[in-house]
Amino acid sequence: MTASIVFITWLCLKVYGSSVRTVIVAGTTSWLMFFVLFWVAMVNMNLSKVGLLTYTLPLSWIETTICAWITIKLSEKIN
Repeated sequence: MTASIVFITWLCLKVYGSSVRTVIVAGTTSWLMFFVLFWVAMVNMNLSKVGLLTYTLPLSWIETTICAWITIKLSEKIN
């Protein structure tokens, strides 16, 4: 999953450059691909409660956005 988030962030860096927009787009895209899909599937299989989604989805969005920001900062140091 980390490699996928880094790859998505790298793609966004190539298109948008290093900016806040890149962090938001990369974080949100990664979040939609991984966590929303996962949690919707968990609720559909009755392995999780809908009420749990009210705070797990926003927290997971923050997590993937921070991961995208870290990736951008590390790529700036490399280049």
